[in-house]
Amino acid sequence: MDALGPLQNSLAATPSPRYGFDWRMVNDLGVNTACVDISGKGNNSVTFGTAGTPGAELTQPACWANNGYLTMATRSNAIGDFASLPMAKLNELWNYLNGDSFLLFIRGKFTLPASDLPVCGSGVSNSRPGFKMTVRAAVSGNLPAGRIGCAFAPVSGSNAYISDTYVPVASASPVDTSIALYVDGQVRQASIYVNGVKETKNEALALGDYRAVRDLVIGGCINFTNYDGISSQISEAQFLTWSAAAPANADQLVALLHSVPFHRLTASECP
Repeated sequence: MDALGPLQNSLAATPSPRYGFDWRMVNDLGVNTACVDISGKGNNSVTFGTAGTPGAELTQPACWANNGYLTMATRSNAIGDFASLPMAKLNELWNYLNGDSFLLFIRGKFTLPASDLPVCGSGVSNSRPGFKMTVRAAVSGNLPAGRIGCAFAPVSGSNAYISDTYVPVASASPVDTSIALYVDGQVRQASIYVNGVKETKNEALALGDYRAVRDLVIGGCINFTNYDGISSQISEAQFLTWSAAAPANADQLVALLHSVPFHRLTASECP
């Protein structure tokens, strides 16, 4: 993927102040021991190989073996090999009870799992609150294998489930695909995008406390005892937040990020 032109152009402009982090694996030369934040906020990922973290088994330079991607293996109730943002930073950036909104955008290649596995998330239950985006392994009615859905787990009460997409994001021979999750804390809705198109549209998300007690994981998610995660190669992950507010142009922002690989949103595009 030739990203140098768009990357250089967007880096020349003032970045959006809404960034929580902007991780670009295309920038890595196989020597980084973390995903480096180029948003200006300094929110790098947890250092790879740190014991007790989602990336405890993520080793360098093996994780950079595929040029321009962070490669992470399948995990099922095991120690993780994933990139993550510390939970304290996640909670600082996003509080749904406050009416905050967020946009999480990920581009990469996702291999169809043998059983349902997450691709990102921060929690699964009342004791481990947050959200989890899951890739479905099997066909269900007219819904294809490889589609993605999302569940939100509050501190108390029942989980909220966002409908699965009608298009797949994972396959046996994966190609570059973008996924995005947008949560609007003002109107209490959530949407899922695939390749820049809103597939799960403005579904109601009840008011609840989703503040995390575990890290935000890219490539997998905490379960009830360890970690689960899909086999993936991630080329970029971007996280933007709005405090007690929401953007008027979320659809356009996602479409732009998808259509221009490695684009860093500018202050004029996303004030």
